[in-house]
Amino acid sequence: MLFGVEDRQADHSAALIGPAGQVITYHDLAAQIAETATILGAERRLLVIEAHRNLETLIAYLGALSAGHAVAMLAPDDMRALSGFIRDFAPDGVFDGQGWELQPITAGPKLHPDLALLLSTSGSTGDSKFVRLSRENLVANARAIADYLQLTPQDRSAHILPLQYCYGLSVLHSHLIAGASVYLAPSSVISDDFLPAIEAQGCTNLSGVPHTYRLLEESDFRARQTRPLRFMTVAGGKMPPDLATIYHTHLNKRQGELFLMYGQTEATARIAYLPPSELTARMDTIGRAIPGGELSLLDEQGQPFEDTGKPGELIYRGPNVMMGYASALEDLSRGPEIDWLHTGDLAERTADGFFRIVGRVKRMSKISGNRISHDAIEQALSRDGIDALVTGDDKSLLILHATTWSTDYILSRTAQLSGLPKMVLRVDFVPA
Repeated sequence: MLFGVEDRQADHSAALIGPAGQVITYHDLAAQIAETATILGAERRLLVIEAHRNLETLIAYLGALSAGHAVAMLAPDDMRALSGFIRDFAPDGVFDGQGWELQPITAGPKLHPDLALLLSTSGSTGDSKFVRLSRENLVANARAIADYLQLTPQDRSAHILPLQYCYGLSVLHSHLIAGASVYLAPSSVISDDFLPAIEAQGCTNLSGVPHTYRLLEESDFRARQTRPLRFMTVAGGKMPPDLATIYHTHLNKRQGELFLMYGQTEATARIAYLPPSELTARMDTIGRAIPGGELSLLDEQGQPFEDTGKPGELIYRGPNVMMGYASALEDLSRGPEIDWLHTGDLAERTADGFFRIVGRVKRMSKISGNRISHDAIEQALSRDGIDALVTGDDKSLLILHATTWSTDYILSRTAQLSGLPKMVLRVDFVPA
């Protein structure tokens, strides 16, 4: 079994807790995983699971993985995504949140022996582009996260994230590998029963995206909280500095910690994290690579460099880097194809070895020999109170805004920030 569940068959402590408070111990989980393996049979299958937030889905997922099958996690009740996957990959079975519908296994391309999980990179568009993750990817990332979060069997996650989302799965995996427990909390953090429920279940941590924290503020979460959390984590986007400061301060006062994290599905979730002790001084960085991983930068010629303060493409290497992508059934027979993962982000290295994201590789213009990051200009204008969108090509930049600032001022400020002459800049006002 993955995540060490088989090693805890004698453990009668909670592993999974359902939305209504139903408890599944590690002893029970091991038995139910074994039962799932019997249902699915010994011959290796490609399976689809509609990722409903219930215990039945978690058991189906863990049982299929532990029995050695390859699993695709799809958003629940998304018929377009499901029909697209069935069309392109011809799976051998589907779990709808309550039970299995299995098909006879037919001859076709063999699944690679390392393949464990497929996660979509295209949302619900119906397009088939999936990240291929191996058993080693899942276990390595779970161990790394459990390591830097210092998870113990006494920890319990208030789980609110979608289960077809790599971040949501990483919370599940890391807690199980540490012998901790996961409570499927009410998914709406602004519901009246959310805080009472997670406190009644003794949750020690909560993981969310930046929007989660905005909603927590709307619900007056900090003022109503009576039981302190040991830590909170945030990933899935850049946390606004003011919000990060608020929660860092709040948790610190209660001997808790806030972890800012950076990752991609292509790295099974986590790539880097910012240690809470460094948050105040280095909030503008993504921190350092997770345990077992390595970050580097590439110049325009694709060569690694170690200069500080110089932008380059951020690349990552570690045991959690995906096997590759899949768009059709025959792709599932391929082995690992990637050493260094190209993140597509532009970053710079700080003097103390941390990394700061400064833009996206594809959001660049090279004008008069100068590489201009659209993201960097947007961020600089934002610091001046100018909310703008910057785009362009290798001939000119276009700055779109819906503010009261004058065109002349925005033009002059952009020229100053970018070092470009005004003749290659255009500023347009657009309705809000």
